[in-house]
Amino acid sequence: MNIKSFESFFMLIIRKTTKFYFMKKESTLQKKASRSLFFIQVFSTLSYSILFSTLVLYITNGLKLTDFKAISITASFVAFNYALHLIGGFVTGRLFTTIPCFFY
Repeated sequence: MNIKSFESFFMLIIRKTTKFYFMKKESTLQKKASRSLFFIQVFSTLSYSILFSTLVLYITNGLKLTDFKAISITASFVAFNYALHLIGGFVTGRLFTTIPCFFY
């Protein structure tokens, strides 16, 4: 066994072990970040639901409208919320970025 092959063998081992170390480290960081994102998403969804249920309660109890009208108003509010965010993201993506985001 010559020195060149011996050197390349050890360099291969070093590359593989350091790659595994960094992959393992990245994996643990990814798990921690996933837990954080999960709890943030849960609380965000809960607060969003509480907002809309409070809106329905205010419309029915405060404004004395029927349940059907309260749910209709809340549903249109949700629909406009999603649609306007989508349209706003599309327009700003077309006007203010040089990276193609949706369709060109």
